[in-house]
Amino acid sequence: MGTQFTRWIMKQPHQHFLAVRLKTTSSQYVASRARDPTFEKLMDKYKNLLKVIAVQDLILANPINPELSLDFLSRLSQKLHLNRGAVSFLRKYPHIFHIYHDPMKSQTFCRLTDAAIQISKEEAEVINASLPLVVDRLVRLLSMSRSRMLPLRAVLKVGMELGLPDDFEDSVISRNSHLFQLCDAHEPNTHNLKLFDVIPDKFTAAVENWRVEEYCKEGLQC
Repeated sequence: MGTQFTRWIMKQPHQHFLAVRLKTTSSQYVASRARDPTFEKLMDKYKNLLKVIAVQDLILANPINPELSLDFLSRLSQKLHLNRGAVSFLRKYPHIFHIYHDPMKSQTFCRLTDAAIQISKEEAEVINASLPLVVDRLVRLLSMSRSRMLPLRAVLKVGMELGLPDDFEDSVISRNSHLFQLCDAHEPNTHNLKLFDVIPDKFTAAVENWRVEEYCKEGLQC
């Protein structure tokens, strides 16, 4: 069959057969997709929030003198995705950042406003109050593994969902050394988070608790 088709093609030299396979590039796909204006606006706000948090963390990195030189921040503009420059970004949020000039150092600095500092303190208090819940989530997560151990990088990927603080290696792991331990993995420069002990009372299924509550509501024996 293939030989007959080849002979038929050779008998018609003046006709050209061209097979065209259309391909869609990633940029064409993104440009042609349907967009939700509300979602796009929300994502823009969220990206700006991440930038604000990044600059705030840099300022609070030095608790003794929480300020940041604009020259230093300008050098990090590209890394922090401050497209219009550090000064332009800071001026967009005057209720968060305060820009001032220090005549003694002949430099311009930025710091957090009093309202932003107060919010930061309240966030720290909430994080400290939620540490027992974070420990409980980690215990449950590690208990799902047969080896009771997970790569640290895998835990960090879901750190936001677990509510892990930025210093969770100190505030969670080190303070609960009777539960958690960092172990060297088989790969270089990698670690595993291992669960030492398990508290049986923590593993009652949620449906069991719900069933008890429903029985109590119906007047049955609890």
